[in-house]
Amino acid sequence: GVYSGKLLKQNILLHLIRMAGLGGVIILVIYLLFRIKTGQSIM
Repeated sequence: GVYSGKLLKQNILLHLIRMAGLGGVIILVIYLLFRIKTGQSIM
């Protein structure tokens, strides 16, 4: 009942954090590639 609901919420939260982390890594890689390509720092 209550415990399984709590566990489900934790799993969803962990999944969202993982998804956000993955998105951040992808954005960082794209940003770094773009910086290397242009050869100048982007502010």
